[in-house]
Amino acid sequence: MKTIFHKKIVWVLLILLTVACEDWEWDNPHDENNTLDKDEWAPSELKLVSTNSIDYVTLQWKSSNMNYSGYVIEKKEIGKDWKEIYTEDQHNEYTDEDEVDLRTTGYTYRVRAMASGNYSGSSNELTIEMPEIEIDGFGYHEDSGPYCLLRIVKTGSSDVRKAGIIYALVDHINSDQNEPQEIDDFLIRHWNDDENIFRIYDEEVEDDKPIINLKDLDQGHYHILPFAKNEEGYGYGERKTLTRK
Repeated sequence: MKTIFHKKIVWVLLILLTVACEDWEWDNPHDENNTLDKDEWAPSELKLVSTNSIDYVTLQWKSSNMNYSGYVIEKKEIGKDWKEIYTEDQHNEYTDEDEVDLRTTGYTYRVRAMASGNYSGSSNELTIEMPEIEIDGFGYHEDSGPYCLLRIVKTGSSDVRKAGIIYALVDHINSDQNEPQEIDDFLIRHWNDDENIFRIYDEEVEDDKPIINLKDLDQGHYHILPFAKNEEGYGYGERKTLTRK
């Protein structure tokens, strides 16, 4: 009788242990039989950390404390299909340097977590689109002097906060940088660390035609590169040249 009773206890314990183990495995995203809702362990609060609008975008997001294998960053140009970028890095940050150029297009990103071949749901979608701006003309006002008239063609993914120009004397640009894109890149990369490259801007843009006063420009032949800034970063327009006599 005792033997039968003991056997029953053993079977009950084995069943309880099996159920407990199965429950533990099913709550583990690495287990292919897990019962987790995909959205339950999806990354969240995907946001832009920084970009120079030329060749990189740094993203950041939040995720649960589960030990993931890595992440899938999904990216698409506006109007195109999604493209997957895999990373085995377990940090909640990623810098995209894959053919990034926000001067010509915008991108939408989303992130999924990976766990041994299983995938979570997607995070929120983040669209990054810079403003489009152009030089609408140059003029001269008898009271305030020369000016540059800009036109904001498109605000991008958020409102424009600032607009202005980057300028430098044509002779200051290295002769090796003679392609239009090379000159633009040089001005954009070095306006804050080159004492011969300057910026003038309007900090409170109230309409789509900001006016930039050029009274501080000395005589000379200048590159003039227009820019506009929204919450995500800077958009740049077509560069023009101006001779100040």
